Amino acid sequence: MTIGGLDTTETAGVRLTSDNGDTLDVGVGRGDGTVFVPNYRIGSNALTRLTVTPYSRFALPPGFDGSNTGQTVTIATNGIGAPVAPALSLSSNPNDDRTATITAQGAARSGGDGSRIRYGIVSDGTPCTVSTDGGSATFTVPVGQTYRYRLCAESWYDGQSFGRVETTADVTAFPTTRAPRGYTFTVAPTPIVGTGRAEWRISDAPVSAAETPPDGTDVRFGGYPTDVFDRDPGITAWYQWGSWKSDVATVTPRAGSAPYQVQATWGVDVCEGGQPLQVSGASTVGPSVVSFDTSGARYLDDQGQVLAPTGDGTVPIGAVTVENLRVTVDWSASATSQGWNLQRATASLSSTCTPNNPPPAPDPNP
Repeated sequence: MTIGGLDTTETAGVRLTSDNGDTLDVGVGRGDGTVFVPNYRIGSNALTRLTVTPYSRFALPPGFDGSNTGQTVTIATNGIGAPVAPALSLSSNPNDDRTATITAQGAARSGGDGSRIRYGIVSDGTPCTVSTDGGSATFTVPVGQTYRYRLCAESWYDGQSFGRVETTADVTAFPTTRAPRGYTFTVAPTPIVGTGRAEWRISDAPVSAAETPPDGTDVRFGGYPTDVFDRDPGITAWYQWGSWKSDVATVTPRAGSAPYQVQATWGVDVCEGGQPLQVSGASTVGPSVVSFDTSGARYLDDQGQVLAPTGDGTVPIGAVTVENLRVTVDWSASATSQGWNLQRATASLSSTCTPNNPPPAPDPNP
């Protein structure tokens, strides 16, 4: 504060008072027509009254009823401090290139009437410098992370800063909710052969040749692993990070793969002494892909002895077991399954038989 126009021959000092602030006496030296007051606590950052009263160098003569103060001057002014209630709002908008645009907006209440607030917004850990247009900022960042930004705000008046305040805020850069692209499954070409059946399964998780999961996210699958055979397994894929998840995509079969998990079964239907041996097989596309070789069949009696073959394809009387039957599943034998690139399955099979032994001869000596 600068106070001028003083009569330095008569004035010893000036007294500053305000409604909410201090009372301050400032001395005036002889020849000092102007007094500079570097600091005064006025007690309000809103406009308030400040009264300046000069007082005389000389005491009143005895018996003189008067005042040793001069004419007061009252002005409206206020103090300036740091901005109040700083706030930083952040929003994230995903881009198609797996980045996100962070939009930051700063705000604060005035630290004093007549002052202007200057702002700065930076990534936390970076020096924050205010400017006249620093109240908003944008940042482009990789998705899949949480970022912290810092707002600084200063009260400026007449080219000088009168106080500074800072605050931080966090924002998570979520990816776009667009569904995953290009995920396919493959039915493994190698069969899993068990007793009386073979399966061609989706043994590996679906993959995408088009993209990888966005940073920080994982790909999740619904319907995989699956025990669904002979029809679309209904596998789905999405990206997930914590509670966030993308839209869901349908996983399709890879080119050159079977369209779904397939299976084949086989068995001996009839093995009865004196009757033709009957075998059968079934598969996803029907029985045409399942074939049998019974030429090496071995029949055993109840003593484990090998019975001589009949030569006409019938089961020997007395057989309780048949073994060494061969079965082959060849998907190329059906036009439906050609191009599925599935390997053949081969297996041996055996079965119990009904011996159909003739009844024992009657006892001649009952």
